[in-house]
Amino acid sequence: MKLGGHISISDVASVNIFSNSKPPLKTKKYIDSLKLEWYEDTFDLSEFKKDEKQAEWLEYLEPHVNLKTLKIMNYLGVRFVGWVGASSFTKLKILSLQSCKNCNKLPRLGQLPSLEELKICRMDGVQHWPFMSSVKEMELDYSGVPDVSNFHSLTNLTIAFMSQEYKSVHLSQKVLPSLKTLGIHDSEELRVVTGLKNLTSLNSLIIEACPNLEFKGLPATLKQVKFNRCPLFEKGFKEQQHMRNVLV
Repeated sequence: MKLGGHISISDVASVNIFSNSKPPLKTKKYIDSLKLEWYEDTFDLSEFKKDEKQAEWLEYLEPHVNLKTLKIMNYLGVRFVGWVGASSFTKLKILSLQSCKNCNKLPRLGQLPSLEELKICRMDGVQHWPFMSSVKEMELDYSGVPDVSNFHSLTNLTIAFMSQEYKSVHLSQKVLPSLKTLGIHDSEELRVVTGLKNLTSLNSLIIEACPNLEFKGLPATLKQVKFNRCPLFEKGFKEQQHMRNVLV
């Protein structure tokens, strides 16, 4: 069968990994987008066996190296298998890892030479972020804040739903020389974002639902700023005479 385009497997646990001795997707070179999603695990297995089974499913569904977009959702294993992040996936541009809550380490994404867009959602257990020089757009939802020095090519960064432990975020022009658009959303405990005024490449800033975030300065080169439900930041911004030319 000649499969191509986008393939979505919405219940990976229903896949019979013993029905075929070889991974069924690995030879399908016309598939350019793949979504793998697990439903809530209901198997009566020990934690060790449960993780072992999750990894077997993910290993079995390895796609062809021509893949351009990959989304993995609700994977319950404690580690990603080898093909996720393998350097052989030279065409992979977009990667989304969502609600893989048992994983505290990302795959070796720095080996993906064409990776440009990265979304990490509901994975606040991640402790180590690999160096990813090619990533241009990154979205973090319900996740920890990485060492952004690992992302030199970032032009667009969105941070949302930060956990309560994050009351401050530091951004630096030195490590984010290309950042043009920054969005910060729905982070009630966030109080300060330091380094904003030094981001001289920043053109657009969007801040929403951050009621405790204080204004600590913005770069004079900023062209557009949008804010909603962030009274402290809005008050500080309006007191800045030199920012009146910024489009609000």
